Amino acid sequence: MSQTPLDRPDQAAPAAQAGLSGRQQLLLIGLFVAAYGLNLLLPRDLWVQDEARYGEVVREMLAGGNWLVPHLDGMPYPDKPALYFWIVAAVGSIVGQGEGAFRLVSTLSVLLAGVGVYQLGRVIHGRQGGYWASILFGSALLTLVVGQIARMDMLLAATTAFAWFCLQRFDAEQGRRWLTGFWVLCALSLAIKGPIALLFTLVPGLLWMMVKRGFPGLVSLRPLLGLLTLVGMVLAWIAAVYLDGQVDYLSTIWHEQLVGRTVNSWSHKEPVYFYILLLPVVIMPWIGPILQGLSSMIRERASGWEAVAIFAVLPLIGISLISGKLFIYLEPLVPALCVAGAMAAQRINGESRVSAWSTWPPAVFLVVLGAGLVWASNKHLGAAAAQGVWIGIGLVVLGIASAIAGRLSGKRWLYASTGIAVVTSWLLLGGMSSVLNPFFSARALGESVARHAPVARPVGLINATRGILNYYAGRTFTEVSLGEAAAWHAAHPDAVLIIKTRDLASAFGESGVPDSCRVHEIYSVEFKQYHVVADC
Repeated sequence: MSQTPLDRPDQAAPAAQAGLSGRQQLLLIGLFVAAYGLNLLLPRDLWVQDEARYGEVVREMLAGGNWLVPHLDGMPYPDKPALYFWIVAAVGSIVGQGEGAFRLVSTLSVLLAGVGVYQLGRVIHGRQGGYWASILFGSALLTLVVGQIARMDMLLAATTAFAWFCLQRFDAEQGRRWLTGFWVLCALSLAIKGPIALLFTLVPGLLWMMVKRGFPGLVSLRPLLGLLTLVGMVLAWIAAVYLDGQVDYLSTIWHEQLVGRTVNSWSHKEPVYFYILLLPVVIMPWIGPILQGLSSMIRERASGWEAVAIFAVLPLIGISLISGKLFIYLEPLVPALCVAGAMAAQRINGESRVSAWSTWPPAVFLVVLGAGLVWASNKHLGAAAAQGVWIGIGLVVLGIASAIAGRLSGKRWLYASTGIAVVTSWLLLGGMSSVLNPFFSARALGESVARHAPVARPVGLINATRGILNYYAGRTFTEVSLGEAAAWHAAHPDAVLIIKTRDLASAFGESGVPDSCRVHEIYSVEFKQYHVVADC
């Protein structure tokens, strides 16, 4: 049985086996505190669409007590399993329900994922490799974004990293606890994100053992027992839902989620090459070291190269073949990529100069991003444009600083790039939050609806995406199609209507909202004008 560098200290490089110095430990902790903890202290609402939608799911769970089947705007919500919402509700019971609970779960998830990435890097490259893998992971652009928004993808990245780690330890030790850990983490990933999560955990894990150890290696994972356990877990949940009388919910999951999103998604539909084009951007500023590390591991047949290749490439192919795509879905790939990049980072750390292929892409990216933000702020942000412009200029300055840092030694460039990534996080996810909050928060609209519509008064939502405006209203709406708007309004003259400007004619005719309406308030959400209308 082969052993990892961690198990063979006599054959591993001394630098790779050296423990982390106190300074390194402080720097690693400081990276995650600075990049994620400080921004967590800044107030921010749950934004339309996904954050506000998830907030409403948790609110309805708490209000209705239906913990088995998530609901959105009073209807079953088949898009995501319930576990993530349970976790947010549990954290909220300690720190208070609301935006803070969601953001704290994301912060804890990125910390957990960072530990998992360190353990992976330690097993494959030694302790110094684990250090650099976690540095790269914590300062990669996609991690900075996903680690500070209300989504379950970072939690999936954490379970992916630890599932892979357990598999590595099982391969080295054949310990039952590691095998159990692998299957438990596969089950958790399934409960967090649904079947697609197995593309990041179970499928590459089985293939890796088959490639490395052949059929006996695959058998050692006890796949039949593990798969039967996963299937049993799913069947138990299906039985519970069935006994609860929610058969239609099961049908919706199959037709709309599993089949619909895979073959012909109704949202986020992108071509098969979408992720390949996007991947170099989302792993900035480490595109150079990651590509260099992948190439070196495969070319030199370095320890762990099969695992890195399989856990990075196989899930990428799988999610690229699925119709619905979103850049955030790439996050569970980042641990594998950063473990590969750690090999190059260790070498760069000892070099006097860094290759231009590593230094120039992040510099150019920051300059282009900053210039684009200046343009977009002037075009779309109105009175808030000045702050957006200054933040854009700040990004351009960081890009110039990144270019200058390319003249430093390898070690200094690595730390300078990490620091620049942290400051980028402050500007984009800290500074821009206050600028964009009025544009992407439905708080003002929701509070208006709550003010004008007591529980007994109906609220009609005309031709809008389900569940994105409910959270701050604290109640469910009646969804009305555009073709039914006029008839529904006539049948419910006491209702409060929420309707976009472009749809006013369907409800009120070409003249728009009558002057006789005693309530007519206008709010901008996601750069769309919504009218709250009542008492007409």
